[in-house]
Amino acid sequence: PWCAEHGDDLKAIFSAYTARKRSHHVLDYDDLLLFWRGLLLSPIGAAMRDLFDHVLIDEYQDTNPTQSDIIRSLTRGAGDAKPTGVCAVGDDAQAIYGFRSATVENMWAFSEHFPGATIVTLEQNYRSTSPILEVANRVLAQPVGRADGSSHFAKELWSSRSVGTRPTLVTAKDEGDQSRYVADAILDARERGFDLREQAVLFRAGHHSDGLELELTARDIPFVKYGGLKY
Repeated sequence: PWCAEHGDDLKAIFSAYTARKRSHHVLDYDDLLLFWRGLLLSPIGAAMRDLFDHVLIDEYQDTNPTQSDIIRSLTRGAGDAKPTGVCAVGDDAQAIYGFRSATVENMWAFSEHFPGATIVTLEQNYRSTSPILEVANRVLAQPVGRADGSSHFAKELWSSRSVGTRPTLVTAKDEGDQSRYVADAILDARERGFDLREQAVLFRAGHHSDGLELELTARDIPFVKYGGLKY
């Protein structure tokens, strides 16, 4: 929505960008997909399909419609004398690339695109404990809107690691409040006998730790950061 008033300017930028790419004979990521799909739909498509006996796709929940077209155009159907084996791995509850036009509908429609497909549900979790998975299962059980009203692929996660603490949901008013809460929790755990080096804070991305790093430093709480540079 924040781009709506700049439609004409964006068109001019896209046109100039495309002209620049062509003049330098280069492709960007989207071009690679569009040209690949175009090639598969051309007369040479059949020869390309014959190069592959198996096609393996990871993170299928984050594919976009163009990628779905490529996969279907790259494979020989069940009616062919030598159909292509297709294996897609994904989790419809972890679809996060909608901003790149990915759609989880590709995964939901896999059996329609590839009739006779076998669905194997991987439910054993090796990382988490049962109390954590109980929370995850409650979240997964909430309906996800499909056009026909049905929900996602049903799954019930479980682990042989049955002992553990039930997660706590904490609502913070801002990042500073969140950092103070975490620092308080760390100190409280230390008072209860958990050494600092036995505690960890997990982040989706390294820069998400900036606020907490400042809070820990201000309180003289020593810490080591893995996976990125310290603030």
